[in-house]
Amino acid sequence: MTEARITQAGVYVETSANQIDVTQAGVYVETSANQIDVTQAGVYVEILLPPTEAGPGVWVIYDGIDITEYVHSVKLEASINQWDATDFASTGTEFGSGLAKWKLPLTGQWEPDWDDTIMPDAVTPLTTPKTVTVYFWHRPTAKRVEYTWHNGGVIKEAGINGAIDSAIGWGLELVLAGAPNRTAD
Repeated sequence: MTEARITQAGVYVETSANQIDVTQAGVYVETSANQIDVTQAGVYVEILLPPTEAGPGVWVIYDGIDITEYVHSVKLEASINQWDATDFASTGTEFGSGLAKWKLPLTGQWEPDWDDTIMPDAVTPLTTPKTVTVYFWHRPTAKRVEYTWHNGGVIKEAGINGAIDSAIGWGLELVLAGAPNRTAD
């Protein structure tokens, strides 16, 4: 964590890769690009910054816990149920579309913190699904799209793999119940 001090206002600020936390109340902070401007006294704020060019383009939140740092690949998938609607009056094949079945396969490098967060839910299957959120960020336009399933995520498959002479990996597939709440900003 990098520490910075805004001397004009006398407020201590802690910075990390993707956020700035004002740790002592009393200053309103605005950011633009890599600049911090103190504009008004008397208001406490926490500002989440978009990641740098080297930062992630995807975030994964499982049950309120950001597991992005453990994830190497994400694939949000929707299989749309379709049925054959062709009848004798049809001049070609016709289809109807139904509901989507969502899943979220994830892979990464195994770490004890990841195991503590995820594997208890695989060892003892859930009776109440967890909230799952996936953010996709388009760096060139700084647009972000969020997909959230409130109490809709259940672990379908979980595995840990590795070889004696290599890093330990993991794989996980979450099934997501219902349609997501989708927001774009």
